[in-house]
This record gives sequence, structure tokens and C-alpha cells, in this order.
Amino acid sequence: ISGYFSDLELYSASGHSLETVEQINITEFTKLEIDKNVQLVDVRGFTEYNLEHIPGAENIHAGYISENLLNFSRDKQIVLYCAGGDRSSIALSILKSNGYKNVVNLSGGINAYKLEKLPLEVDIEVEA
Repeated sequence: ISGYFSDLELYSASGHSLETVEQINITEFTKLEIDKNVQLVDVRGFTEYNLEHIPGAENIHAGYISENLLNFSRDKQIVLYCAGGDRSSIALSILKSNGYKNVVNLSGGINAYKLEKLPLEVDIEVEA
């Protein structure tokens, strides 16, 4: 860790700007048109993605966002998700710091999606 801020209110009051992470919930998410207007990105690890992911999602691990900036659309809305929302929030901040404006985080991630019993895709066979 090279540094941290213990008081964000003081930091902001000192004239520094802060950005927020825009969140969307499952209801809002299900109204989106994936592929047409939206790039859906699962930022979990390869194994997690292959076990189950939201249909239409591509996999770009959160730790490799900076190396994969050219794989993100500047024309579509980008929706990021992980298991619960932490990794995708970090990935979102990396995209924002690189000039991406139309980026949102799926609140609750795939866990919230699964609670709604929505369909999932599986890319590998899992032996019982």
C-alpha cells in the first residue's frame, strides 16, 4: 500500500473531487439488451466463470483490466459483475480512471442474480 485516506470528507472538503460507483440492481439489469447495447463482463477468475456465469458475459479477470482496456467498448454501456460486487467495483474504478464513462456495477453480483433463479451458462462439465 502506497497510501490511503482516512477521512474522505476532509479530502473532498479540501477541493479534491470524488467519483461514485454507479450501481444497478437485478431488476434494472434484466431490462438491458446484452450484446446490442451492453457489454457484460464477469471479472471473476477463469474457473469461477467456467463453472457458471450470466448468459452473454465475457470473462476478463479483475486483475487484468489494465492490460485489456482495448477489449472494452467505448460505445456500449459496460456492466461489470463478480460474486458479490467488490472485485467489480475495483475493476470499475480502473476503467473510470482510464476514461471510460458508461460503466456500472451489478449490485450483489452473480449471487444476487442466482437468488432470482435466473438462467446461468456453464462452460465446463463438472463431475459429481
